[in-house]
Amino acid sequence: MKRELLYSILIIFLIILQLTIKVLLPDIGLVPDFLLIITIISAIVGGRKQGMIAGFFTGIIQDVFSFGSFGVYTLLKLLLGFVFGFMETHFFRENFVIPPLTVFLGTLIQEFLVILLNENLIFAVNYFSVLIEVILPLAGINALVGFIFYVFYYYYDRAGGQV
Repeated sequence: MKRELLYSILIIFLIILQLTIKVLLPDIGLVPDFLLIITIISAIVGGRKQGMIAGFFTGIIQDVFSFGSFGVYTLLKLLLGFVFGFMETHFFRENFVIPPLTVFLGTLIQEFLVILLNENLIFAVNYFSVLIEVILPLAGINALVGFIFYVFYYYYDRAGGQV
């Protein structure tokens, strides 16, 4: 119960942070997708079920606050939480390289699928320029933030979940 409440508060804080960064700092180019990061880290640490639950809730929250096709982020985050949940038993938690690489890969997959699933973007986008100018830098930023999140999560979990 305590862990679920902490996750809920964290998700609410992260969506508020994600939405306000662009407003407070309008000159900033890219904002990390905190909800994708928390979904992928939850999946690789907690497995498929936890990844799907995190993906479902973070996807719904992002769909509510984004302007586009409703349900796209819910579907994608749910799918990514499920897929990356298979990694739970396949890496050592002390390995701090796997989570950022997984977040990098998850960002690439999500952003390409957002373009493909959004009927307004599918034919209007130059995929190569979007890849170079937006998707790869965003994936790098998300991987860096994912590394930081994972380090905090790892030491929080090692301390027995006590703050």
